[in-house]
Amino acid sequence: WLLVATLVAGARPLAPPRIAPPTLGVDYGLRRVGVCVGVGFASRPLEVIEHDEDIDAVVARLLQIARRERIASIVVGLPLEKDGAEGLQCAATR
Repeated sequence: WLLVATLVAGARPLAPPRIAPPTLGVDYGLRRVGVCVGVGFASRPLEVIEHDEDIDAVVARLLQIARRERIASIVVGLPLEKDGAEGLQCAATR
């Protein structure tokens, strides 16, 4: 009824809400990589990728997940030290 009243009054109807495209969150570790998918402010864990520093295998698995989940962007967490400085893990992540 509100839509009809809006159209009759000459105003433009409300646009449907937009859903943000999904983003893949990656938490890189030396032995494991945590992966989640987020839409807007909500996220859900997907899996943990175990690896022995085989970066090619990790990237291949991330690409599989990205295709399956129809990911629009990828965000890699940068693990900073408590004082905000970059440590060894940060260098490995880069």
